[in-house]
Amino acid sequence: MAKRPSVKTGILRVNKESDRLIENQNTLLLQIYRRAMLQTTRDMRRIYSRYADDDGVVPASVWNQLEPWEQGYVTRQRKLQIQIARQVKEIDAKSLDTTEKYLTQLYEHSYYGTAYSVQNGLGVALGFDMLSPDRVRAAVLNPTWKIKWPEQLHKYNIQLSRQAAQTVATGIATGKPYVWMERELRREWAGVDKNGSITGAAAKAQRIARTEGHRAHNTAQSQAADRAQKAGVELQYVWSTAGDGRVRDFATSETSHVAMNGQVRGEDGMFRSPIGSVGPTPGQMGAAVDDINCRCTMVISSPASMTAAEKAQFDVFDDQTYDEYVESLKNG
Repeated sequence: MAKRPSVKTGILRVNKESDRLIENQNTLLLQIYRRAMLQTTRDMRRIYSRYADDDGVVPASVWNQLEPWEQGYVTRQRKLQIQIARQVKEIDAKSLDTTEKYLTQLYEHSYYGTAYSVQNGLGVALGFDMLSPDRVRAAVLNPTWKIKWPEQLHKYNIQLSRQAAQTVATGIATGKPYVWMERELRREWAGVDKNGSITGAAAKAQRIARTEGHRAHNTAQSQAADRAQKAGVELQYVWSTAGDGRVRDFATSETSHVAMNGQVRGEDGMFRSPIGSVGPTPGQMGAAVDDINCRCTMVISSPASMTAAEKAQFDVFDDQTYDEYVESLKNG
């Protein structure tokens, strides 16, 4: 039988998969916002291509003309604003739905992945069970702050709808050409700034997905590892940063996660930030400056090999893959 990977090796694989899921969701969110934005700018481009004067401006009289709309008539400007509102409503539904599904998948994988890594690394079975749907949903929707992430995401989308409608109204009132309209709407929905960073509502949705994703991952890992410790094995939890130039430090932030890198979680089950905040995992330190956009994880390991006598207290954990392990849980 091949040598089992260490607990730490398994945990690092779980962390890597978590990062992949987070990046995939951010890519999906960007696509959702950009597709809706492109539909809006296409609708606007058709109007400009047909009615713009030599200066590239559509006269106010054209925008005020009535057009048939559903059961009645609305001005061309109002019709465009209604179409924008509907695009944003569709964005809202899709972003909320995909984010909840992604967080559910992330939480479950992080919990089961940690349970598998600990048991497989030590070679002992610790009696883990399947997570109940209610427990998973509670963990996914549990707010880090007073406002839950679905409410915050919905709030951002409402702001986008109002802001985009105001941009259209301002552009029409001040006689702006299409290039101005398109540039402003792109910036508000899903643009790219001079540093290559995503802007607008898409960036806010990505921030929520990233922040909540890391929270769900770290929470699930901690809960699974804590469950293993209660069963009788010894584990160590170490704070680990992403290890790049974006890790917050006092030079650019009010706190420093660079200083926390390598910190071992205390016997009270808490990490401690340089600014005094305390929490069980990265992303749950109780201070916005520590938690929002935090990409830090934990490296969980067994500080010492179990003796034969210690292992004899447990059933042997079967030699199996992660997928086989999850399937065995499903089958009871």
